[in-house]
Parts: sequence; C-alpha cells; structure tokens
Amino acid sequence: MPVDSCHFRTKPIHRNTLNPMWNEHFQFTVHFEEMCFLRFAVVENNSSQTTAQRTLPLKALKPGYRHVQLRTQHNESLEVSSLFIYSHRTEEGPAGGATASSLVRFIQVCCF
Repeated sequence: MPVDSCHFRTKPIHRNTLNPMWNEHFQFTVHFEEMCFLRFAVVENNSSQTTAQRTLPLKALKPGYRHVQLRTQHNESLEVSSLFIYSHRTEEGPAGGATASSLVRFIQVCCF
C-alpha cells in the first residue's frame, strides 16, 4: 500500500564494524497495521549489497527493547548477528471517539 510505504536509511558506520552503534530514531505513520511489514537491512556502503536482513510483520513487533535476529538474503539464520532496537507505538483517532478502523498508529523504532 503506497499510503503505508516509507524508507529510512542510517548513516554509514566507518569504524567499529564488529559492534556498530547507530543511535538513530525513525518515526512513521501506519494506517493498515495488519498489512504492513518492517524490513531491516544491513547494506555495504561501497557496493550496496545486502549482507543481512530481517522482515517482520509489524503487528508481531512488540513494544520495548528487542534483539532482532538477522538473516541472510536467502532467509537463513545468522547466529551471532542481531540488531538491538527499541520500538514504541501510539494510537490516535478522530476527535469525538475512535473506532478500530479509524485509528492511526505512530510507530517509532530506534536502532542502537
């Protein structure tokens, strides 16, 4: 859905590639949570080649601090690779009461 499609990119990490820290925050609005997926990708800065990734249904992302286990491009588990994130969501409805279909969800994800 174009209404729920967005793309964020962190700054490249040039040092400490064994345990990089981004400390960047991303916030986006979601209208149809049950149809949304969140994809994390680790991309080589020089070649734009994806070295690790993970795609999760947005409704499966629980709020709070989490380790997101990364996978290869072929969806094979990478045992020692994960992203430490914090996610938080808030919901807003129109003035005068909200129905489940009219809620707008604001999702914030922080990558550390």
